[in-house]
Amino acid sequence: MPDHDEIVTDPQTAEEARLLVESFAKMLPAFKTETALRFGKPGPEIVNFAKDGTFDSILMTRSSRGSTQKLGSVSTYVVHNASFITTTVLRET
Repeated sequence: MPDHDEIVTDPQTAEEARLLVESFAKMLPAFKTETALRFGKPGPEIVNFAKDGTFDSILMTRSSRGSTQKLGSVSTYVVHNASFITTTVLRET
């Protein structure tokens, strides 16, 4: 049994995730986008990847858990730990 913090992925899951990320990029044809697939704890992975890259900002959405939770734990982590502009998009419910 893997440790709770250990990230386990298989090639099929990685491929499905890659295709999903690329489909999101195609939804933004007016913008220059680059896709990257990283595995780990989402908040720290996003912040570290953005710090290592040449990004102007990070765009996050609210949690999909329902209208009572406006920001999810990943978005909250990124807002508190990114050292540059973080934009959070809240969808009306």
